[in-house]
Amino acid sequence: MAPKKTSKAALIRQVFDRHGIDTRPKDVIATLAKMRVNVASAQVSAIKAKLKSGNAAGRQSMQRNGVASLSDLLAAKRYVEAVGTIAEARAALEALASILR
Repeated sequence: MAPKKTSKAALIRQVFDRHGIDTRPKDVIATLAKMRVNVASAQVSAIKAKLKSGNAAGRQSMQRNGVASLSDLLAAKRYVEAVGTIAEARAALEALASILR
C-alpha cells in the first residue's frame, strides 16, 4: 500500500501550528520550499484567514505565544468532562501527540 499523501493545506496548517498564526505567508512559503513543497501566497493567506476566523478543521482558536485563550480553556474543560478525568484526557492527548509525530 502506498503511503498516504499529505495535502498542501494540511502542511500549511502544520507550519502555522508550529510557528504561530502571526507567521507571515512569505515565511510559510519559505519553510515549505525547504520541504520541496510549492504553494501560492494566496493559498497561504486564505488558510491563515480561515484559521484566524476559527472555521478551519474544527478549530475555534489557536494558541498565541504559548498562552491559551479562555475559549481554549473552556473547550479543554468540556473535553475533560466528556472523557471523565484529567488523567484520561492527558493520556488521550499524549496518544494523539505520538501519532502526529
